[in-house]
Amino acid sequence: MFKINPSPTFRAKVPLTVPGAEERSVIEIEFRHKGRTAFTAWWDSVLARKDAAVLGDVIVAWDGVIDDKGDPVVYSPEALAQLLDNYPASAMDILTTYRRALWESREKN
Repeated sequence: MFKINPSPTFRAKVPLTVPGAEERSVIEIEFRHKGRTAFTAWWDSVLARKDAAVLGDVIVAWDGVIDDKGDPVVYSPEALAQLLDNYPASAMDILTTYRRALWESREKN
């Protein structure tokens, strides 16, 4: 069965670029779903706004982010801003994953 109205949120694994690391680190983010009209309006605002504000519009929660002691870091606007400041490429990594999750179909091999 196919639901005409999607769930309000969905989860996706996001590979983040880590300078000096050979492999990306993967976290899981819970995103807000946006339909075509809402997504287009949001996407059109991306270049005029700061990364943390843009991503804060669509991120609900995350898993896999830890502090220096190895304790989980709960998602918050402040934690997102810190992640984006410490890992500048992460903004594009997250945006790309979000767009792909909404617009590209998944295929199994």
